Amino acid sequence: MPTIDRALALLRKYPRVSPQNISDLPGSKPPKYHGLKRMRRGLGHRGASQFQAFPPLGILGAKTPFYLSVPKEPYNINSMSENNLHRISLLELQRLIDLNRINPLEPIDISTLCNTNLYRLNVDHDRQYGFHLTDEGIDNFVTPVNIEVQYASEEVIAAVERVGGIICNRYYDLYSVWVKSDPQGFFMKGIPIPKAKLPPNALIPFYANAESRGYLADPEEVAKSRIWLAQKYGYHPIDFSSSSDPLKS
Repeated sequence: MPTIDRALALLRKYPRVSPQNISDLPGSKPPKYHGLKRMRRGLGHRGASQFQAFPPLGILGAKTPFYLSVPKEPYNINSMSENNLHRISLLELQRLIDLNRINPLEPIDISTLCNTNLYRLNVDHDRQYGFHLTDEGIDNFVTPVNIEVQYASEEVIAAVERVGGIICNRYYDLYSVWVKSDPQGFFMKGIPIPKAKLPPNALIPFYANAESRGYLADPEEVAKSRIWLAQKYGYHPIDFSSSSDPLKS
């Protein structure tokens, strides 16, 4: 039996059989499911990947969010407390006057701008406290107006007063902004007229400053500031002491 002797001779040369040198026969186990047979792009068919219910950005499970683990930066420290104002430029204001949407002989405030049906202040969600008059079209503004906004820079104040206008920065709380943005809807509700609140402590220096034309400033200081601003920007100041001026409120 040469075949048996040959097989026994080979077994003597082979290493001892152990669990480390044996394996399953090919095809004895099915291949592992890789997730591509059901057109799921390798994702599961249940849970967050199926319904796109991923956690919000910055949420890392049980880990500390990155914006809490890193040192704080002071660049946007007051971003959540600053008042949100709707921007309107001098160019848009001049265009509204040219299109007869606004009468320049009457005072212009939140109610006047909202009654044009072109601007809407969202008090509930965006918490908009009024209008911010910007300097776009500062060289094209030529109509004297009596306007009341919530914020205007020194350049914008000079542009309005250069043509003989009056500008005032006034603060309104959110409830007062809602009343002035829709007066008809407010009076139809039969609610008593609310009393306007004073600005917060951080904004009192701005609204009490004559240079910013704040409504809490001294009228005599405002008159002196008009002369100083006219000398700074090189135009002739307008005297508003005359009661016949149609712009004087």
